[in-house]
Amino acid sequence: MKSFFSILAGFLLSFNLFSQDFADYSPLDCVGDIPDIFTTPSSEKYKAELAEIARNGVSHSEMATMDQFALETNFVIDDMLQSGIVLFNDEVSQYLNDIMSVLLENEPELQDVVNVYTLRTENVNAFATSRGSIFVTLGLISQLENEAQLAYILAHELVHVREQHLLNLYLKSAALERGSQDLVKESGLSESILSENHYSKEVEMEADIFGLERFLSTNYSYSTLNTVFDVFKYAYLPFDEVPFDASIFEDEYYQFPEKFFKEELDPITGTDEDADDSESTHPNIGTRRKALREALEGKSDEGRTNYLVSEERFFRVREIARFELPMLYLQAEALALTIYTGNILLQKYPGNKYLRKTVGKALYVHSKYSNDEDYYYESNYKEVEGESQQAHYFMKRLRRDEATILALRYNWRIMQENPDDDEVRSLVEDLFIELGFQRKGLEEFNFDEKMLQEVFSGDESESESGDEDESEDGDENLSKYDKIRGKKAETVKPGKTEYWRLAFLEEMKDETFEAAFEAGLEEANEREKEREFYQTYEGQRAWKTRQKTAKKKGLQLGIDKVIVINPNYLKLNRKMESGIEYIETETAQNKYNAYFEELARNTPVSVELLDVCQLEANETRAFNDIRLLNDWFEQQLQQDDLSLTTGYRQNEINDIADRYGTDYFLWTGVFTFKKQKKTFLYGILFDIRTGRREVVKFEYINKRDRQFLIRGHVYDMLNQIGS
Repeated sequence: MKSFFSILAGFLLSFNLFSQDFADYSPLDCVGDIPDIFTTPSSEKYKAELAEIARNGVSHSEMATMDQFALETNFVIDDMLQSGIVLFNDEVSQYLNDIMSVLLENEPELQDVVNVYTLRTENVNAFATSRGSIFVTLGLISQLENEAQLAYILAHELVHVREQHLLNLYLKSAALERGSQDLVKESGLSESILSENHYSKEVEMEADIFGLERFLSTNYSYSTLNTVFDVFKYAYLPFDEVPFDASIFEDEYYQFPEKFFKEELDPITGTDEDADDSESTHPNIGTRRKALREALEGKSDEGRTNYLVSEERFFRVREIARFELPMLYLQAEALALTIYTGNILLQKYPGNKYLRKTVGKALYVHSKYSNDEDYYYESNYKEVEGESQQAHYFMKRLRRDEATILALRYNWRIMQENPDDDEVRSLVEDLFIELGFQRKGLEEFNFDEKMLQEVFSGDESESESGDEDESEDGDENLSKYDKIRGKKAETVKPGKTEYWRLAFLEEMKDETFEAAFEAGLEEANEREKEREFYQTYEGQRAWKTRQKTAKKKGLQLGIDKVIVINPNYLKLNRKMESGIEYIETETAQNKYNAYFEELARNTPVSVELLDVCQLEANETRAFNDIRLLNDWFEQQLQQDDLSLTTGYRQNEINDIADRYGTDYFLWTGVFTFKKQKKTFLYGILFDIRTGRREVVKFEYINKRDRQFLIRGHVYDMLNQIGS
């Protein structure tokens, strides 16, 4: 048995290594060559799969169903692969595949078929496809305790691949639709719901049973597998249960009053293990937990281990997943969870630049939304359980001006430590504009020593007991699930009245702070004048005249070069079960891409196309660029009603603009409804440095997408951009 001191030394060593490794952390990117699965056209995969089905020999009735299955799954999965949510060859995916190699040690024929990929999402999930791809989310990895638990989940998904459960489910669903009409009508349920619920529970239990057999064929320990079901029971909670520490925003003077802290947090209940699963696609947790216990009864765990690949790699990969989550929550605009998970990690990695910036960005976006007159922050803190409820409650209690002051204060201090960081600087400049809308001067924040003494005279709440740092031995080593089982109440430190007036005591000594405020105030006044002007009769006339001119002559933007990002084409047909004509969509997509390259030769603008399907295997940087740009574009669409917002990874976006030699990027697409003879075309041009946008094309026309029509619109867009 290891001594306490050797365990402690190992913990401290790993912590120091992690602290160094994560000091300059940046979100995961794809590395190495792009796998063929990402760039091979969906139609080619579909045809290859049909040929394989034909070689295996199937009945005529099954052939039609398998044809449709191959068509839909190839196109749907490829859409996910090309979206940027899937990572390849990164450190996390490499580790997952190394665990899979252990599970497949006695089945080499599956080694080249099965590949594991990481999904950039906070959701807690893992799933498999019939093509041999297994996807594991960062959210799931962040919640696990050891490698054995991860191996057990992968073994479960491996059964789905080996037994072709997804295909079999599809075939059974089709058979029920053909032969069970009377039964379905009597039950009052649709065919698909009935068949999927019945069969999904069946295959999930089968995957549990055979997955456990695969797992037990290795030397992994099964002593903690029961906790895997706790992972799913408490999946709605963040990856750890740690009290929210508001002191990361505070100092000696600037402290939050008691009203910001909920007196009693709602207890953790967890998903009901014995919930009625008759209308669910999965058996309930209690059923699966019981089956696991029965399967392991009488077996010995002696000589087994939680780590067959690497204990150090597991904890490093889990830490990477946890570092990814604040940014993923931010991109999902789950701002309270961004701040809470960032807060957890900052308690372990104080001063970490990536974490502090991510928290600062969440405060910034919250301030922007709070200051938008059409927006109201609807905190769902009453629906939240456990320690993270405090973060939701805290943000709910912030008034608009308090949100701006907090965001500016926090980001200003980050900027002082990183004066060359353009991303932080742009956040701060924008926050000064927001403050300028709220304050016409900084007098309320100006305190001299005498005033401070008056504020704090007789205030006994300043005394510190020193007890807040005390904790029971070993608390830092408890898992999220241990903490849930042994919850303790926490006390909250009271704050000050009109606390916000003490936010900038240090900043008010800095002349650059006051100058930055004056610049923000000036811009705020200019925007206010412009807004008031366009509310007048003259302003309305000017706006209408500009619209008429743009409609008649085009925008005439005079831009030399534009990058077109993954042009989107979708052919829809309501009479088809899927609603999408997949093959026709891919053909039209290729033609649409070609139009840009062809027609650009006859327009004043130079065009470069960035499309995943046109990338070579060694163009991984371009693949990552597309991922980043699409994340940035999605943020701009989410925040369309706000004044211009800085991108969550704006420094990297600026690097992309430098690399491609232009700030202008175009997102465009065509949606056509075949039977209705209607076509929708759009083109939105962004200056990706500033977020300024121009709607170049936004038309809904009562015609089919004839070639001459689409070519004409592409030509018109390029002329408006370049003229």
